[in-house]
Order: sequence, then C-alpha cells, then structure tokens
Amino acid sequence: MVQIRPAQAAKVEAELTHVGSVDRDLIDPVSYLVNGDTSNPTMHNNRPYGGWVSFNGIINRNGFNGIIKYKIEFKKLGAADSTYASVSTAENFQMIDFAPDPNLEFTDTQTPADGWFIYKENPAIGLYNETHYLAGWSTAGLTDGAYTIRFTHTDALGFEVVADTFSVIINNQPMSISATANVAVDITKDLDLVIDGGDCHCYDKTATNHTVSGHLRAVHPYFAVWSLNLQPSSHTHGTIPNPASRYYDALPNAGDVGNLGDITDNGDENAPWSVDVSAMDNCGYTVSLAAHSRVILNSNTTFPWYGVKAVGFSVTDKCPLTA
Repeated sequence: MVQIRPAQAAKVEAELTHVGSVDRDLIDPVSYLVNGDTSNPTMHNNRPYGGWVSFNGIINRNGFNGIIKYKIEFKKLGAADSTYASVSTAENFQMIDFAPDPNLEFTDTQTPADGWFIYKENPAIGLYNETHYLAGWSTAGLTDGAYTIRFTHTDALGFEVVADTFSVIINNQPMSISATANVAVDITKDLDLVIDGGDCHCYDKTATNHTVSGHLRAVHPYFAVWSLNLQPSSHTHGTIPNPASRYYDALPNAGDVGNLGDITDNGDENAPWSVDVSAMDNCGYTVSLAAHSRVILNSNTTFPWYGVKAVGFSVTDKCPLTA
C-alpha cells in the first residue's frame, strides 16, 4: 500500500522593489528616511517623501495561475492597525501581452473600492506589467510626520499574507518666499535676500570699501542647499558672491523622528554674504537666491527648487559708496 501525499499549493511570494522611485532597501528602519546616514550626511542623505509616492514591485506566482490580489495601506506611525487605509482605490496599469503577434500593449484600469487590486502579471502566459507599478499614494492632505506602510497579498489558497511593513517620513512643507524689497531679512518667510541698508544703490569700485554686504534666509525642515547667483556674468570677470552656496551637513536628532524639527541643520536664518565689486565692469547687477529641500517630491529624486529672491545694485567708478 502506498499513501500519496496531497499536492502542495504554490508558494506565492511578493516584494516591493521601489518606493517613490528609490530602492525599497534604502529606507532606513530607524530614522524612516531615505539614505539614512549617521556618520557623514550630505544633501543626498536623510530624505523624506512628499506629494505623490509610487510603489513598484513583483509578485512571484511560482507556478500558480489563479487570481492574486494585493493591497498597499498606510497609517500614522504608532496608530492602531484598525486605522490602516488603502493608498489608492483607482489605478491604471501599463501591460504588455507577448502571446499575440504582434505583441499587444494596453492599459488595465482597476477601481476596487476596498483597495484590493488584481495582480495580472503572469509570465507563464506572456503577460507582464511593463513598469511593475502597483499603486500610488497622494500625501498632500496628510499631516507631516511618520507613517507605516503595509503591503499585503493573497496566496494560492486565498489567504492574506503580509509581505512587507515599514515606515517613511512625509513632509509637504513648501518654502515661502518674501516678495518685497527689505532692509533686513523677513523672519516670517522661509526664503529672503537683502542688501544691508536696502538694494538698488550705487557702489564705487574704486572706493576704499568696495564690498556689497547683505544677509540671506533659507530655512526648511529638510534643507538641502542654497546658492547665490551674480548676473550678468559677462561683466563680473569671475567675481562670485561669498559664500556662493551652502549645503546640508548635519544629522537627525536621535529619538526625534517624524517631527518638523528633527533635523539639526534646517538651513540659515540670517547668514551674511558679500560681493567684492572691485574687478567688475560698470553695470547694473542682480544677486539672486535659490534653495532646494531634500524632499523626494512626487516620486522624483531631484531636489525641489524654491526661489528666486533677487536684489539689485549698480557698480561705477563715479558714485559714493551707499551701503
């Protein structure tokens, strides 16, 4: 007599590969920031998310050809699991079917009210999700801070399996820019540039003091860099503002994850700058200030840009120094 063991169901396995266009593995499990660095941070480290966050991944069927569903959810860090909500209930998936000749590319639209999407990619029949896109999360209306993400799928027997759980930092704070000409930086705004005593003055490059002096403000909870630009460069003969830029180089405060003040280097509140006009042509000039934050905004890993605030002055050899 031979007892035949029952067939084993295929082991369905799933993995999130990218979150907001960056590798899932780059999300720090302690700070919840992308590229978390506790030793030598740069503007490429300790980055939060903002805006629309994409999720890409793969579900390996391992021979199972039945229906697989999945859901991606979020909740505030530390909140009860009962507060989990779907990141999306409507998506368009770009699919390609290699079975027909010629191959067929089409859009698969799904609108599940409960957030459970059907995973239709199946290499066994030549059907693929072209970008492995699973869902997108609009964070614009959320409170800034830490959120936990849960990725769940069904297996070959229809049971729910949690494939991944992790947390991220969301920050959608913009940088407000002063639109007025000021004699001192406007502390009610995040970005401002002034020439001490006011702009639109004339500076004598032959005078003993031939320096334009001013102050700038560029602050953000996730500050990346600010820079000054002197124009028209065709008349400056290599002169640049001093300093010309300043980059983020500080660490998150331990135990202060998810708050707006959790990064010790938030930029500069009232930093001095200057331009030595002695080598510049007689002309009118502008100095403009722009800044970037480290937020991964709308799943774009470039740095969000804020600015410009500009001030003007003239250089001659016939006017008194007025600042």
